[in-house]
Amino acid sequence: MSVHLDSRNFIFLTKSLVVVMVIVATLMISACGGDDSETLSDQKAAAAASPSLQTLEARKADGTTSNAPVANSHATLPTATPGIDMERARKHLWVHLSKCITFAVADIEAVQLEGIWYVRARLDSKHETGLWKILDNGQDIEPYDQRAKNWLATITGECAEENMRVMTTPTPVVTGAEYARTAIWSMIVGCVSELEKSNVYASENPSNAEWIITTDEIFVEALERESNFGVWSISYAGVRAPKDNLAKLWDMYLYESPERQPCGLQYLAGIKDSLPAIPTPTNTPNPTQAPIIRSGSQAASSIWAHLIPCFSDIEISDFSATFDSSKSNWVVLQSDGSTWSVGNDGIIAASNALAKTADSKVTGVGC
Repeated sequence: MSVHLDSRNFIFLTKSLVVVMVIVATLMISACGGDDSETLSDQKAAAAASPSLQTLEARKADGTTSNAPVANSHATLPTATPGIDMERARKHLWVHLSKCITFAVADIEAVQLEGIWYVRARLDSKHETGLWKILDNGQDIEPYDQRAKNWLATITGECAEENMRVMTTPTPVVTGAEYARTAIWSMIVGCVSELEKSNVYASENPSNAEWIITTDEIFVEALERESNFGVWSISYAGVRAPKDNLAKLWDMYLYESPERQPCGLQYLAGIKDSLPAIPTPTNTPNPTQAPIIRSGSQAASSIWAHLIPCFSDIEISDFSATFDSSKSNWVVLQSDGSTWSVGNDGIIAASNALAKTADSKVTGVGC
């Protein structure tokens, strides 16, 4: 059987073949594109399920990682140790030194420099711990200065008694009584120039590793009265502190800071109120004088001497005296009937009319 194709049929067949080839090519391209899309989707799903892949993908995007295959897509990378705060830094030193000594966390201070914590005991602490460095975000601690290195040797030496004796004895800054009293005097005299160094005294208190300072009472011009300055202490390390209430009030008066000047006048009233009241002076009674008139003859003679300037004819024998214990005076009788009284102090008084007449003549303008 033979097929005869005319020109129209040949053209139609040719067009049909072209269409079929285009469709086949399109299907092949679509099939390849689908595989890539599915592969990409699978990679995204795996990355979402694995922190390791996420990290690697991020590094790859930054150009820091090659396209090397991952050995284990489910392995996790170690996470960074979180930073520590001041409280944890202080506690690291407290735990470390508590192997050998007993002290409070509050005795420790910490400062952070370039992300690293440095810790030590406060300057007013009884313990000189030296300066320590916190490593690896709190994973370790190491000594930074020589004092801390000595402590480390003491700790690793199981707190041996001979080492502990050396480490717990404060290094003296205050070398004696003269240094101690000069330190307190120099602090006070800036506001109270009346205080002499000779008015300041220091006594050692070795049980507390300190010196106790007291002063004389002196006249303080700002108070307009006398006062002392209370009781102070200065540690072997040179730390000064008020010990009683009066010293604390003076400390507020003397205190200086960037925000305020020393010698604050507003604190003087509190100091005055804490001082004992000034006693009110009282008149001292005159001592009891010894009696001037000791006998009857002396009483009689005193009356005679009183009258003789105006009555020259009288005699001392004209008078007799008797002691009246009820009135504690002498009663003197004159021969003309006049009656007089004389106190032990020699005061004369006329007791009847005749005596008063004669007394008025004697005490008048003239006889």
